[in-house]
Amino acid sequence: MTYGATAYGNVTAVKQMLSTLRVRHVRDAGKYYPIDTKYNDYEFGAYGAIASLGIGFDLILDHNGGSAPSPMTPEAMGALQSLAAKNGVIVESYEGPNEPDLGGILNWITDTRSFMQSVYSSAKTSPSASAIPVIGNSLAGPPIDWVLLGDMTAFADYGNMHPYANTQHPSFNFGTALANQIKVSGSQTIYVTEAGWSNATNAKDNSPNVSEDAVGRYMGR
Repeated sequence: MTYGATAYGNVTAVKQMLSTLRVRHVRDAGKYYPIDTKYNDYEFGAYGAIASLGIGFDLILDHNGGSAPSPMTPEAMGALQSLAAKNGVIVESYEGPNEPDLGGILNWITDTRSFMQSVYSSAKTSPSASAIPVIGNSLAGPPIDWVLLGDMTAFADYGNMHPYANTQHPSFNFGTALANQIKVSGSQTIYVTEAGWSNATNAKDNSPNVSEDAVGRYMGR
């Protein structure tokens, strides 16, 4: 919903589609700019419209691009919670950076570990956020990335993985993705926060995609 210049800028239409689909939980960006109250109000105003359907939110906290203070602070966490409360948004979970190993950042391992530590500490010491679960950051690179990042169980309540199947059946990459994520999350419960297929069958800038008919069969599985 933070991409206001796309189809998601039509909040009324998005709300209607989510209602039709009977979606109960959504994942979006927990962006917070201390000096841009206008943007903050726009973001959480859009979230509030969706939340009025009874939908809960998983909010991604990502220091890349400056969309969340780094390190995260209890004050910033409290500000996010205040924005949520003001707009009737139920935050069901906070989530770490999205696939930081694909961002071309030289120090992504150190930066991710440090930021997750600050997120977890800030969440657990903020009175309004202490009971909200923290989902770890996701990864999407080669298997060595999970080894390099290492044990993150001290900085998250749950693990996080993106088992995309590319053009294949839903469980095609699931076993590999799970084995990788266990190296980071250990015995923690693991959330799947991204999965699916692209229908841009003529696109040349991504892995081969699949038809809407195929996805219609896959999605229910």
